[in-house]
Amino acid sequence: MADIQNSEIIAGVVIVHPDVFGDERGIFVETYRREWLPDSNEMIQGNRADRQEQSIVGLHYHRFQADYWYVPFGTARVVLHDL
Repeated sequence: MADIQNSEIIAGVVIVHPDVFGDERGIFVETYRREWLPDSNEMIQGNRADRQEQSIVGLHYHRFQADYWYVPFGTARVVLHDL
């Protein structure tokens, strides 16, 4: 079962550390499961972006949609602003 934690810093942010299953053939990771976030907005779109270290990408805004970030390796600094 994935490790699911509510952020102690920002209300409404949930951090999920999914289980990674692997053997000599490769790995399998469940990146999203509705039951992990039962009270959240509907997931409409899923994206993955591989960036170079220290990259900055532009701001964007979704009024009725939640963002779900999947960071397969390294770390990501995600800046959130409550409008």
